[in-house]
Amino acid sequence: VPRYLIMSQLTEDAAVELMCHCLGLQTSDGGFQVKRKLREFVLAVSINNPTYIRECIQHLVSEKCVEVTQSQECLMAVEDLNGVNIAEWVQTSMVGGTISTLESLGSAANHIMKLATVFDGPFTPLDLA
Repeated sequence: VPRYLIMSQLTEDAAVELMCHCLGLQTSDGGFQVKRKLREFVLAVSINNPTYIRECIQHLVSEKCVEVTQSQECLMAVEDLNGVNIAEWVQTSMVGGTISTLESLGSAANHIMKLATVFDGPFTPLDLA
């Protein structure tokens, strides 16, 4: 009997608390030390998935985009986190897992997914012809 754990998305408060734990920050202040830009970036790219949040924080710290000082201050070394190339994080489940899922689709579905990245908004099968 296969056993697995399905992890649902975290609430924003729980996601920020996890960010604090990953950064080694205290959580008693409600995550106030996690800068708004960092919080918004991590929530956007991780879709509130706990594994993705952890991976995102680890990469941002290892790439020196974010650092925590000895006085427990969270500093951002990068002004605009949108310039961080998360596509290079292929070894993570956040990027690698998504790529694997997309590649496991049938060829027709895979083709439609690729085209969907080009269209701005909804499209119909007639648009694909």
